[in-house]
Amino acid sequence: MLLALTRSAPAQHRVIVLDTLPKSGAIVLETGWRWHGGDNHAWANPTLDDSRWDSLRPTRTLNMQEKPLAAGIGWLRLRISIDSALTLRSLQFNADQAGASEIYLDGKLVRRFGTVSANDRVQVGYSPTVYEWYPL
Repeated sequence: MLLALTRSAPAQHRVIVLDTLPKSGAIVLETGWRWHGGDNHAWANPTLDDSRWDSLRPTRTLNMQEKPLAAGIGWLRLRISIDSALTLRSLQFNADQAGASEIYLDGKLVRRFGTVSANDRVQVGYSPTVYEWYPL
């Protein structure tokens, strides 16, 4: 799976706005995600129009998704607007997954979890054994 996060977006795109953090400091980003099966690194482009992509809730298991997901590699996209009040805060993310993924922020690769490949012999899965946090 490949994941593209965009910190800003043209007005026509749906954007999750982060302007405050709860006391716990953690926010679960479970809505606003777009999904498309296949692999094209142009899909990391922050200006890509993903409005025709399917919606997806990544906190649900595969069999609980509204629509079946295509087998193989796919991309998840989420557009986030971070308020200036949070720009001086250290922001981190965690990923609880099975399989392999790459995380892109504003079109740039920022983290790999395992090795993503359409070839099962090349793909190397990553399943965290502890709750890990990674800086953005």
